[in-house]
Amino acid sequence: MDVISSQIEIEDFVSTKCKKVAVSKSGWDSLYIEKENGCYWIKSYPDGALHGGGQPVLSKIDKTVVKEQFDV
Repeated sequence: MDVISSQIEIEDFVSTKCKKVAVSKSGWDSLYIEKENGCYWIKSYPDGALHGGGQPVLSKIDKTVVKEQFDV
């Protein structure tokens, strides 16, 4: 599972299995690390043009992307 798109599943996953690490400068993207295995996940809003940013998506990302986008 590399992408979670259900709001309920996202909230359940991040609240039980992850720790929030950082927030983007824009405030729209949040970086999480999975406690069990150290995998990074980003919660983003790909339909940002919609009111409220649209439906969020949680995607597993590579450490190089973490460094580029969050400088972590």
